[in-house]
Amino acid sequence: MKIALISRFDYCGSGYRMAQAIGMNTNHHVQYFRLVHDDMSFGRPQPLFNVTGDKMGINEGVMGEVNALLKDVDILHFKGDEPPIEKYFPLIDKSKPKVISVSGSFFRRGKSRVAQPLEPIEAYLSCTDKRTSLMADLNYPEFDAQFVPHPVVDTEYTWKPRKKPLIVHAPTSKRKKGTDVFLEAVKNFDVDVEVIYGQPHSVALEAISRATIFFDQCRQESYGNATIESMARGIPTLTQLSDKSIEWSGGLLDASPIVNTGSTVESLSRAIEEMLNKDLKVVSKKTKSFCDRTHGYENVAQMWDKIYKGMV
Repeated sequence: MKIALISRFDYCGSGYRMAQAIGMNTNHHVQYFRLVHDDMSFGRPQPLFNVTGDKMGINEGVMGEVNALLKDVDILHFKGDEPPIEKYFPLIDKSKPKVISVSGSFFRRGKSRVAQPLEPIEAYLSCTDKRTSLMADLNYPEFDAQFVPHPVVDTEYTWKPRKKPLIVHAPTSKRKKGTDVFLEAVKNFDVDVEVIYGQPHSVALEAISRATIFFDQCRQESYGNATIESMARGIPTLTQLSDKSIEWSGGLLDASPIVNTGSTVESLSRAIEEMLNKDLKVVSKKTKSFCDRTHGYENVAQMWDKIYKGMV
């Protein structure tokens, strides 16, 4: 089948990796559209088609080009927190089967949200045939969705023991990641700390690769790209991962080696202590194995293969 994967933004490259994973491991042909191009968008050279549009809406000329390319597409796959309705994708031909993958702050609801939801859940139900979430805490029962993890490319194992543990934190937003909570909690421990902020993605990845432990965030109930990139390198990882998220993951996160930080200085301090008291070499191996099994290209692609085949 021909799949059009359509993403308004792609700051961390997750849309690109979804298209690449599906294209490499299934018989589907995936055409990738990133509707907004700016300096923050993922900069890796990509052999997939990209078009440009303004941030407030997609202009008519661009959408005419897109619709011409969508003529023979079997499924429209939207990635992002915007429901594919007139307000966000005003000129796309929506007569074809549609699936959406929500992934972040502008869909999240409840106390743990760090941004206001764009639309009520009903707006997504009314304009899609299938719904998925890339983060388990977004898999609300009323959303009637399936959790499909972010994919990560096979990555070199980099963890090494240190006499004095190094905890790395690389927030894209200090407020959204809880950097203030982390800096207060880590004062209680004899460890080295490195915070990477406002630096290129490559700098953050280099620091994560050297870490004994990686702390991602404590402001939302599940994890995204930073945790996955850390686990792919075998780095023992601290992040908030609630019991609800594990329950909503459909069993995919049951064996997660992540130590849950909670959301307070006290709970994060307990998590750091728990991790430091573990055999970190064992945790590291389990972390790498879990990530490869859960987020590896082949596993994620096979999940999408089943979803696509069930839509037509």
